[in-house]
Amino acid sequence: MVPVPPGHGPGSTFAVRVPGPPAPPPQPVLVQPTVVGAPGMPVPPQPTPAQNYAALAAANAPPPQTAPLPTPKGPCLLVDHLDVPGDGFSVLNPLSLGADRGGQAFAGYIADDMDGAGAKAAFAAEITTRETYDVPQGLVVPIYPSAVDQKGQIEWTGSAVAELHLDNLQTPCCKCNEPISAKVTKDGQTYEIVSESGRCMRLCVCIPCQPCFADSDMTLGEGAAQVRLKGAKTKPCCDCNRKDTTVFRSVEGDAAAGMHRAVLTTEAALGSCVGSKGARDLVRHKRHSGVWWRTPLGGLQSEESKNGTPTGSQAYSIRLPAKNALPPEVWFAATVFEGIAYPYHKMRVQSGDCQIGGSDYGAPCGMEMTR
Repeated sequence: MVPVPPGHGPGSTFAVRVPGPPAPPPQPVLVQPTVVGAPGMPVPPQPTPAQNYAALAAANAPPPQTAPLPTPKGPCLLVDHLDVPGDGFSVLNPLSLGADRGGQAFAGYIADDMDGAGAKAAFAAEITTRETYDVPQGLVVPIYPSAVDQKGQIEWTGSAVAELHLDNLQTPCCKCNEPISAKVTKDGQTYEIVSESGRCMRLCVCIPCQPCFADSDMTLGEGAAQVRLKGAKTKPCCDCNRKDTTVFRSVEGDAAAGMHRAVLTTEAALGSCVGSKGARDLVRHKRHSGVWWRTPLGGLQSEESKNGTPTGSQAYSIRLPAKNALPPEVWFAATVFEGIAYPYHKMRVQSGDCQIGGSDYGAPCGMEMTR
């Protein structure tokens, strides 16, 4: 009830001050100070807009991870596969901050759907070879409960929650139809990943348009918990170089579940040909430029290696089976194994016809360049 001020009788009117809503909390603002030089002295150089933006981004960056991430729950697993530039110097790449690639990084996220809704960082791993299919026999890849930062580095490596043992990858040429396999160890349990036979024809460079042929099945785990991922062929089979080339492995007995693998190209982001469903986005990291520039000395360098920044090479999207009994770390490891066991979805195809302005943009007839 509003009190009546003195001197106002019944029926009189008077003004009442009503308090407004509370003021919003102050927001951090990066202010560019005005610097005036002393008489006779030059004005000091001022930060550029790009430097101001970088300073603001650094001020608002999330704090570094200092403890293992809890494993989130969700029906989908998404993985960003990144090319990480090296920190060396190459005579053939005089403008490069990294001597070609420095390695591969894998960032795993648990999400509510295949488009990344509610995605939470869960797993991280790295392979310090230029290509995932060029790894030494017996390599052990730790899987950390961590995120991968924008520099392609694992944020926390205190202890691994699982390990991928790549101990049966190499087969003689005359036995290339024999299976290759790897093992995942977690909490004292071992889970086997097997690529079945049928690789000889797909690895033969004499056969044109190899993606038109389905590859072999891949199994995860053993016994009642085993999951069979059916063999697949790339889509599109013969593309126009403006699509992310995709592979889908369905889960036997569960039509709604499976693994989508997308080999990324910049052309898909710039514009697509008839029938393209558009470009595939990574969860947190940038797409691959897909462009290798030829240097004056005859070497090759990419925008990524020149800028020293990692970028996405592939994107994996997995809908787990409704009755999944395998740990999510096994599914995460399967994406690493996929690129090793089935490399022809990213094989290099040299094509002078694809050069535009001194750069290599892609490969014809459905084969994807390894960038």
